[in-house]
Amino acid sequence: MLRFSFLLLVLVMSTPLLAQSTVDWANLDNKSAVDLIAVAKYCAKVEGYSETQVPRIFARTISDYGRAIGWVAYDSRATWRQAGSPRPVALVWYRDAKIVRVSIFSNDDENPRVYGDYCYRKNGTLARLQSVPSVRRKCQSNGYQCTLVLRGGRWYPPEGRALTTYGVDVHLSADGGSVVEQESAGAERIVESFIPMKWPEYRNVTDLPFSELLYANLR
Repeated sequence: MLRFSFLLLVLVMSTPLLAQSTVDWANLDNKSAVDLIAVAKYCAKVEGYSETQVPRIFARTISDYGRAIGWVAYDSRATWRQAGSPRPVALVWYRDAKIVRVSIFSNDDENPRVYGDYCYRKNGTLARLQSVPSVRRKCQSNGYQCTLVLRGGRWYPPEGRALTTYGVDVHLSADGGSVVEQESAGAERIVESFIPMKWPEYRNVTDLPFSELLYANLR
């Protein structure tokens, strides 16, 4: 079952060359809709699994002279903090010795809580890339106007074109169905602000900047 907070959900269809055309959900072809839901279901399972696991930690370090040394693996959050909490920092989750999720926190975002979340298939290919949180809401105290900051997300079916969404959350409902939500502010006037995807497209785990460390000393 598909449920929407807004009447229309705007999707941007993009090719690997980033040529784009805009369509609404009602006119989205069946194959693209099925592909999006399939990716959503898979990544929902990955998220559920990762919540019960301890990720590995990687961060890019800087020398005392201000030069980037490279990425380093840390045994725990405590050792990362002892090193000065360097950023960018990445959390990496494995399942059956395969990388399934990577969360990267930048050092230059206007909001340090915003991060890029990468969902990977077990064959190492990227299934979904999204900015978290995908929606940020700012409302006037009188409730008249709310501004929604909608961040971009990308979905990569095994075949075909990528799908780009803004401020969209797709997850599994209690009955196992797929729910597509875009937050409604409930104000009399809503102003939407769209922020394009800023995170690099690491289409395979081997493209990650710390890929040479991913399987070193894997416990």
